[in-house]
Amino acid sequence: MSEADPDRSVASSVDNNENEHSLPPPPPQTEPHQDSILVSLAGVAGNMLEWFDFACFGYFSDIIGNNFFPPNQGGHAALVQSFAVFGLAFLARPFGGALIGQMGDKAGRKLALETALLLMAFPTFAMGCLPTFSVAGYFATVLLILCRIAQGLSVGGQVMTSVVFTMERSPASRWGVWGSAVMSAATAGVTLGSLFSYILREALDDDQLNSWGW
Repeated sequence: MSEADPDRSVASSVDNNENEHSLPPPPPQTEPHQDSILVSLAGVAGNMLEWFDFACFGYFSDIIGNNFFPPNQGGHAALVQSFAVFGLAFLARPFGGALIGQMGDKAGRKLALETALLLMAFPTFAMGCLPTFSVAGYFATVLLILCRIAQGLSVGGQVMTSVVFTMERSPASRWGVWGSAVMSAATAGVTLGSLFSYILREALDDDQLNSWGW
């Protein structure tokens, strides 16, 4: 039996090493982050607060109509005008989804979600600071419309951003749970907004609601 060629053995060893280096490395075995549940809960809570703010406008539409539209109109004109402003947010939602979705693809889901939350929080706070029609006339109405459009842009971009943000930071085996939790949070936000509005309207009289309660 002939002895093995040492040169051939070396060449075979080199080829094997090259083949091993040419193969893609195996995916890293990473454990879920310990704070993944907290991050997921943050996304769910953000969605709930969005819809809480969104719903409160609808339940106070009559009070808002009295404060931001011309007084002494016939029938329920002020209420209809207030509902029209409420509906503007729904027209703005597709544009918010396109803008904030694009931001999420380019700058990251976290920044997109933070932007959406701020875009809801700031107009909601500003709405409580706006001058009424008796003080600023139609300028108050214009400011109200701008705040409402900003809220619509926020909700349009926040819904799916919160779903993606939450699922990306939760274990793959729990995607169904957290994805459904985000959508359930929207209903919970509307429910809490309804309950809060009911309690406030029961606790305050008409003068208090129209002067500062809204």
